[in-house]
Amino acid sequence: MINNFNEALKFQHEQQDAAIRIGAYLAPIKDFIDKSEIDQSYADDVNNIRRLQPHIGEMIFLQKISEFLNRHNYQSYLFTISDPYHHFASLLAVQTLPSKRLKADDFMAQMKKWYKIMSEGLIAISQIPLPSIDINIKAQSPFQAYCFFEHLFIGIREFLYIIDPYIDTTIFHIYFYRLPRALRIQIASSSEKWNKNIRKQIEATEPLFSSEYTNYVRKDYADLHDRFVITETTAFQLGGSLKDAAKKADFSIVQISEERRLELIDIYFK
Repeated sequence: MINNFNEALKFQHEQQDAAIRIGAYLAPIKDFIDKSEIDQSYADDVNNIRRLQPHIGEMIFLQKISEFLNRHNYQSYLFTISDPYHHFASLLAVQTLPSKRLKADDFMAQMKKWYKIMSEGLIAISQIPLPSIDINIKAQSPFQAYCFFEHLFIGIREFLYIIDPYIDTTIFHIYFYRLPRALRIQIASSSEKWNKNIRKQIEATEPLFSSEYTNYVRKDYADLHDRFVITETTAFQLGGSLKDAAKKADFSIVQISEERRLELIDIYFK
């Protein structure tokens, strides 16, 4: 259980750093694979392989990922990073030895195989849920609240569901615009509780947003009171509306049970 906002933010920073490191490690490998698919001679050129080798063998990369996974007891994911790491190094070394070289098709098949495994590891590590939290962000600390939700939303890969009777357009341009366009974004709200200006702004913004984010849906419910943020891995009950998080009053963020998460999804988002 995390009861301290800084601890929660530290976990989010570490998780984001791990994901960025893996993505940065994979990028030159993806570039090598793409160029080799366009022109097979690219994979046969030993100079291209040798240019990639120093990047492949970066020791600090594996060390940092291992530290994050060990610190938070997710060692089971380490093989998705360490196995490809070692196989990439071995494959590239073999391809520089005339007596050991694999055929280009076999070499690239192995590169693609291990690239896929590490890519899946990246997704899994990005989706590790926060340790159970019950935190309170002090009033007049809206940037802290923003940081928490920004880091939370970065890791979403499937859906973001929000239950909040008092939304406004700030959620679109502060949070939603950075989300992947294929993501399912759904809101349960209570439009009869909005004032005239908020209604006008949302009615103008939603068509523009949904024209690009085609999986966006908002449904109205008259009896909403509590606020929740729900993702594919976790869910939190909020002490107020997302738009007002920690602006004028203390703002609580409490992780709810998996049973309650699924219940809310069944009630509001089926």
